Amino acid sequence: MNILEDKKYRTWLRKKGCLLRSPGCRGPMDIHHMRVKTGMGRRSADIEEGVGRVLPLCRYHHSLFHTMGKKSFQSYYGIDMIKIAKELYGEYRDASSS
Repeated sequence: MNILEDKKYRTWLRKKGCLLRSPGCRGPMDIHHMRVKTGMGRRSADIEEGVGRVLPLCRYHHSLFHTMGKKSFQSYYGIDMIKIAKELYGEYRDASSS
């Protein structure tokens, strides 16, 4: 199943809260999905080998991400969004299998 269509995973992510967990968090929880370039300008699917590429962001930070762009947003907050998405997906998968 495509991770974006997995309602249980999206619900689980929303319950985690905004990945930035800062005092500035506000608004409803959004699920931000990332695409990964695969060379020659082509885009891969939202899923690569079953690894989730979605993150929970509050509406404020989700809007800010789209305003700043990926590189600036990650640099400003000192985060690696792909790494965090993989970790969250692993945590969900582990919790779901137990």
